[in-house]
Amino acid sequence: MRKTSTILAMIVVLIALFLQFIPSDYKIERSTVINAKASVVFNKVNTVSDWNWQAWYSIDPDMEIEFSGPTEGVNAKRCWSSENIDIGSGCLTIIESEPNSMIKTKIDIDAKNPTYGTWMFVEKDGVTSVDWKLEMDMGSNFIAKVVGLFMEHRLAYVLEDGLENLKYQCESIP
Repeated sequence: MRKTSTILAMIVVLIALFLQFIPSDYKIERSTVINAKASVVFNKVNTVSDWNWQAWYSIDPDMEIEFSGPTEGVNAKRCWSSENIDIGSGCLTIIESEPNSMIKTKIDIDAKNPTYGTWMFVEKDGVTSVDWKLEMDMGSNFIAKVVGLFMEHRLAYVLEDGLENLKYQCESIP
C-alpha cells in the first residue's frame, strides 16, 4: 500500500512538473503565393466586409455578422455569432494597417484571451507572398495550457482554407 502511494505521489509530481513547462503561448502560421498585386490582396484583407473568403463561411453560412467603425483599416470591426461550437461568437478588429505590406488584428472570441493576427504582404513582379500568423497567450491555467497544445491542429484548416479562398478570389479579379 505504501509503495503504491509513493508511486502515485511521484506520478502526480511528474505531471505537475510537466504542466509547468508547457508553454502558455501558441503561434500558428501559414503562407501562400497569390498571382495578384499586393494592393489587391491587401485591400481584400483590410476591408472587413470582404472577409467572405474566411473558412468559417463554409462551416456556418448563416452566422450573424455585424460591422462597426470604418469599413477598412484601423478600427474596422466585424463581429459574428454562430450556434456552431467551432465558430462561437466574437469580434475581429484591425489594430494596425500599413498599406500593401502589413495588417494586425485583435480577435476576441467568447470572452477568452485575445488572439492577435499578423498579415504580411510582399510583392515581386506582380505576385504577392502572403504570411498569416495567429498568436495567443493561454495564461497560467494548466487546463488552458494543455488546450493550447492542440491549437495548431484545431486552427490549421482556418488559415489554410482561408488563404486558399483568398487566393482564388484575388486571382479572379480582372
